[in-house]
Amino acid sequence: MQRQKLDIKREIKIKSHILALEFASQLPPMEPPDPELEERMMLQFTRSRLSVGSTHLQGKLAEKLRQALNPVKQQPVEDTSGPAPQGLEAERDFRLLTPTLQEHILAIVNANPEDTALVEQIRTLIADDLFKGLSLGLQKAFVDTLVWNAEANVAYMLDFMRGRCFQTFLADPNYTEEQKSFELSFIADLSVLAAANPESVLNDKSFKNLDGGTLNTIIEELNAHEGDRELDRKFRQLINNLDFRDMRHDYQQFMIVALSRHPGARVQDLADYLAGSDFIRIYSNPDAVMSAFMEVAARSESGR
Repeated sequence: MQRQKLDIKREIKIKSHILALEFASQLPPMEPPDPELEERMMLQFTRSRLSVGSTHLQGKLAEKLRQALNPVKQQPVEDTSGPAPQGLEAERDFRLLTPTLQEHILAIVNANPEDTALVEQIRTLIADDLFKGLSLGLQKAFVDTLVWNAEANVAYMLDFMRGRCFQTFLADPNYTEEQKSFELSFIADLSVLAAANPESVLNDKSFKNLDGGTLNTIIEELNAHEGDRELDRKFRQLINNLDFRDMRHDYQQFMIVALSRHPGARVQDLADYLAGSDFIRIYSNPDAVMSAFMEVAARSESGR
C-alpha cells in the first residue's frame, strides 16, 4: 500500500515534467542577449526623472547625468525640451511660482507686449517675500491691480502691506478673500496719492502702523477737503505725537475729526491737552472726550 502511493507521486512528477517540456517546445526561440539593453534602460530612467515636464536647465542636467553614468560609450541625446525660455520666463523667481500663477502672469504680459513698465513691476513683485507668502487668490489680484492702475507704485504697496494696519486686516477671519483683494486696489490708490505729494502723511513711516479705523478716518477727511495740504501736514504732526498714538483708537478718530472741523487749530494745542489732567479725568467718557476735543480745537482756531 505504501509502495503504491510512492509510485503515484513519481508518475505525477514525471508527467508534469513532460508537459513542461512540451509547452516550452511551443514557445518562440529565445532572443540573444542585448548588450545595450542596460544602457537604454538607464537612459530612459534619466529622461523620465529629469527631462519629462522639466525646464530647459533640467534637461541639460539629465544629459550630464547620463554621461556620468556611462562615460565610456556615449550616444547623442536629442534635446526635446524645446528652446530655452527667455525674459521673465527664464528667471528663477518666475519658475518658482505655481503653474496657475505663471499662466496668469504670461497671459497679462502677452496681452501687453509693449508695456515694459508692467514687466518690471511684476518682476519686482514676484521677487518679494511678502508677495510669495500671500494666497494664490491675492497674488493674482495683486497682479491684476497693476494692470488696472498703471500708476501704482509697487514698492509703496509692498511697504504698506508690511505695516501693522494691513497685517491685522489680512489676519482677520471676518474678511473674505474677495474683500482682501479689493483692499489691494485701495492701497494702489494710496500709492498714487503718496507719489503726488512726498510730504503727505501717506508717506510717513507711522502711517502704515495706524489702526485701520484711524487710517480710514484720515483718508476720508483728506478726501472731504480735496487733499488740503495744510491739513495733511497737521495730520502728519498728529500721528507722530506719542500721546496721540497711546490713546484709544476711537479717541484718535475723534481728534482727527476735531482737527478737520477746525483746520485753523494748532496741533500743539491739542497735544498739550492730551498731556493734561483734564483729559485724564474724562478719559472713560467717550462723549465728554469728543466734546472736549471740539472745544480745544475751536479755541485754538480762534486764537484763545
